[in-house]
Amino acid sequence: MKTQISNRFQELIKIGEGLYKEMLKPTSSLSDYDISLRINKIHSELVTWDLSSKNILRKIFGESSEHFILFKNTLNRGGPYYENIGLTYSKENVNIGLGIIKSAADEFNLGFTHNITHILSVELFDTVLEQAKELLKKGFKDPAAILGRVIIENTLKDLCNKNKIILNGNEKISDFNELLKNSNILTLPNFKLCRIYIETGNLAAHGDFNKYNNEDIGKMLDYIENTLIVM
Repeated sequence: MKTQISNRFQELIKIGEGLYKEMLKPTSSLSDYDISLRINKIHSELVTWDLSSKNILRKIFGESSEHFILFKNTLNRGGPYYENIGLTYSKENVNIGLGIIKSAADEFNLGFTHNITHILSVELFDTVLEQAKELLKKGFKDPAAILGRVIIENTLKDLCNKNKIILNGNEKISDFNELLKNSNILTLPNFKLCRIYIETGNLAAHGDFNKYNNEDIGKMLDYIENTLIVM
């Protein structure tokens, strides 16, 4: 996963460098029609590059990060590229945006971001969740419930770390849930739902297999997939 993200940063840098060079090419030998075609092509490719770059910056660093905010504000300033023919992106701003992407790639490769840990955790949880769903499908509700509890506990702990909630190392699964609610990371309805599924997971962990059924575990896994691990 980390290699894929690193490669994606390099792809975006290469695309950005190519677009910047294209914007620097002279147009004196081109007709107005050819200039218009060229601008439209560059603009379309810049829109794609802009959106793709913001997407990876948002996922890795978050919307409140300096990298995302500076890139967004820089690219959104825009400006005319050719006189009398508007181009949303100016070559100066594209060059600055390219520098931001290069900086972000360096920060990522050096490990100066917590979000990569969170992303890798989500990838792992997805894999375990698929195993739990397959077990439930085959009628093995109890191991599916135990796997579900494992995912809930680790996801809640990961969310605490992601949101810089101080932990002392002695917290139990219910403590993570409470801390996230108190920090307004989990809404009250989500907190209550999570508490229900924590209790179900605890029943499985303690061997009280007759106190829940397949439907209960199905709802538990749906909550994990559609609400918890996408936070």
